[in-house]
Amino acid sequence: MELDDLKKGWKETTTEHTKLKSKNMEQLELILKQKTSGMLNQVKTRYGVLISYMLIVTSFTLILSGFVPWLTGQDVPVYSWPTTLDRALNALVIVLMALTFVFFYWLKYTAMETAFDGENIKQALKMNIEKLRRSLAHEVLFVIALFLGWATIARFHSRIGGHGDFWDILHLDILLAFGAMVLFLGAYLFVRYRQYKKYISELQGYLEEFEKG
Repeated sequence: MELDDLKKGWKETTTEHTKLKSKNMEQLELILKQKTSGMLNQVKTRYGVLISYMLIVTSFTLILSGFVPWLTGQDVPVYSWPTTLDRALNALVIVLMALTFVFFYWLKYTAMETAFDGENIKQALKMNIEKLRRSLAHEVLFVIALFLGWATIARFHSRIGGHGDFWDILHLDILLAFGAMVLFLGAYLFVRYRQYKKYISELQGYLEEFEKG
């Protein structure tokens, strides 16, 4: 009888321990799901912020460009809309580049799912980590393509405006413009890389926490 009682007591203790562990894991999964959804919402919000920034900057650039002829000493009104082919092409290039940027991040914004997907939290965390890595790679390729597109359009613009042939780029002003754009886009990519690294590290931390639990 004593042995049976011991077995019964051990079985009850084991069952309670299993239930408690299962409950703790459920609570941990719930917390990690909430944290993951919150972090993914931050990523999506950042896409929206980038779109807003680009629209604001583009609007101000187009508005301020109307003062350029007057500021450069031309005999024109203080403010004037682009009336020459050269100025119209400049405005068109700015708009096209901005729309390309907005469209790219709008696709990312609409495709970003902030709700936790699936019951298997471990697989979901790994999947989201991989998505963020791919997203970073997409942004790097996009920025490179944007620079090449800007450079190509700028050279065609120069040729149409009679400012030099397409490959005639060995001039200080052109090299400075190219260098400034490379520095700007490089700094942008560096900031985005740090942001993505932070997001990925956070998800990896959640994954480690789940595996330890």
